[in-house]
Amino acid sequence: MRPVAPPVHTFAGSYAVRGTTPAGEAYQGTMQLERKGAFLHAAADLGALGTRYGLAIPFSGRLVMAFGEKDKVEIGAYLLEGKTIHGLWVPPGAADADYGNCGVEESVAESPGVWTIRSAVAIDGSKYHGTVRLDPPQWPLNTATATVVRMTWNLHDGDYHSFGLAYGDAVYATFNLAPGQPNGIAVYGISGDVLDGVWIAGGQDAVGRETLRRNA
Repeated sequence: MRPVAPPVHTFAGSYAVRGTTPAGEAYQGTMQLERKGAFLHAAADLGALGTRYGLAIPFSGRLVMAFGEKDKVEIGAYLLEGKTIHGLWVPPGAADADYGNCGVEESVAESPGVWTIRSAVAIDGSKYHGTVRLDPPQWPLNTATATVVRMTWNLHDGDYHSFGLAYGDAVYATFNLAPGQPNGIAVYGISGDVLDGVWIAGGQDAVGRETLRRNA
């Protein structure tokens, strides 16, 4: 069952960006968040880090953004309710008025770090089944600290690999449809006109930090 899309217009606008890379290098720049239906499209000029294109939604009290090649990344957002996991997959370039064309993935945690998919519909409308495996299999059960996780989907048609940021109540992932090109996932806490978060790019084990402050 697809969740109701929350309003996103309050996030649209221009932001000043300050952050540090996973290696501890400082950077700054600007980011524009544009509302397109129930989704946000991001374009950022981050100085030495170059241009970043992203796709974002509010989910479980945070703003989650997948970034990479323009219109080539998906968002995977999982809500954890005990042993039940409700997953939502947002297609690249999403601009619909609701989540009707998003994928859904309903799973049950059978053991630490192993989810069995009970029912799922991909973004192309096809059904699939299998398991999701996370490494590490456990992380702190709090909502403030993110743990980097490697994720493998062992599905009926093959294995798929990516990464994400795990919290006590949610896991945020991405999938890259431009193989060989950089991509990542960022998750921001929401506090008025300031979005304070962490991000990770593919192949990295440490997170960077980033603050978006709305321009007047």
